[in-house]
Amino acid sequence: MVAADLARSLANLSYMGGVVVLLLVIIGGLFFMVLVCLCFLSHRSDAAALI
Repeated sequence: MVAADLARSLANLSYMGGVVVLLLVIIGGLFFMVLVCLCFLSHRSDAAALI
């Protein structure tokens, strides 16, 4: 009885771990995209100011 509960909780833990990793990847990707956009816009405005 205890072993079955332990196995079930471990299975749920691995599933939650996958969800957490997926969320971290999505959040990291969004953060990286925002960072690249800000850097690109800043560089473009600097180039326009030099003209």
